Amino acid sequence: MLEELAILGVDKYPGSSVERGVPYQDIPGAKIQGHRNNTRLRANRVAELVDLKGKAVLDLGCNVGTMAARFFELGASAVTGVDYDPASIAVANRLNPGPRYCVQEITLEFIQRLPHYNVIVWVSQFMWLAKQRGMEYALDCLWEIGRHCDTLVFETAAKDDGSAP
Repeated sequence: MLEELAILGVDKYPGSSVERGVPYQDIPGAKIQGHRNNTRLRANRVAELVDLKGKAVLDLGCNVGTMAARFFELGASAVTGVDYDPASIAVANRLNPGPRYCVQEITLEFIQRLPHYNVIVWVSQFMWLAKQRGMEYALDCLWEIGRHCDTLVFETAAKDDGSAP
């Protein structure tokens, strides 16, 4: 796993809060601390708000798959995690069996081709997309994501450092 962790953050977007060799999400049981160290608690909070049992869930921007794996543990019938970073997806595949993971940049064109999901979780991504492609593009993506699910769980970082409540 150390090889995968070493290349995390190498392929990052300008302005990203991701640091080289440090996952954005924490990895339960790993000695390395992620940029966000409360990932399982955040996933539990989602499950308090939305019944995941038996649902098809899409985790957009899944990073190393910690939240996606927790959704699966909490009873989601099918979980798909998507992230643009191949190193993050390699870690997710190695550490978090159950969900299906794929490398994919989250673009409007990709979102428009999504099938329908019961739940789509899109957290800590919106601000970065707005910085990279503009607010109108980010809002178009948000609107389109909402068209492909019954329930959208959405959160955006509050500051440029990626922090959020």
